[in-house]
Amino acid sequence: MNFYLIRNRKAPWGDYGNILLYGFISKESDQINIERIGPFLPAAYSYNKYIAVVDSVKQALEKYELKGLNLSKGKKKKIIPLDWQDWAIAEPIPHKPKSGEPEDFILKGKHDELLANEMDEIWIISPTDTAKGVIDKAKKVPDEYNHITLDLTSWNGNDVFRTPQLGHIFCTENFKVAVEHTPDSHLTFVPIISV
Repeated sequence: MNFYLIRNRKAPWGDYGNILLYGFISKESDQINIERIGPFLPAAYSYNKYIAVVDSVKQALEKYELKGLNLSKGKKKKIIPLDWQDWAIAEPIPHKPKSGEPEDFILKGKHDELLANEMDEIWIISPTDTAKGVIDKAKKVPDEYNHITLDLTSWNGNDVFRTPQLGHIFCTENFKVAVEHTPDSHLTFVPIISV
């Protein structure tokens, strides 16, 4: 079986683009909160230790009977209206927060409840830890992941998971197949060696 490290598509404008595309996902008590720009919403994307998917992707994933999805409905805690989709991505970013800090698109923005209600529901996958991540720093090449190996001795069979040693999210071929051809998915899959 093949295994992959899950990444987001590269965003335009560096950190500014990452905020515009992916925003923030955080956990508060038992609630997972989404703070992001709208109305554009990728069908699937990752943030930190979570994967966010819209209703249609959730339904597609459920048909595959994948193990370890741990899906829960996210709360759209702060949705900031900014229609940036027509900006020329080959040009410098045309609009920045006054502070110059990318996160202030969201942190200094005002929540739009009407827009939040119009947007798709967002479901969060919270992968659990299993397997073991091994890093060989001698093999490290910038922007590549050939220095990471998955030791599957303690893997519990989940199709999407994390390891206690690494901050990345990993998946099986099954999860990759279920997601990679979804329109507007922003997830990419990097092959990882497993032993």
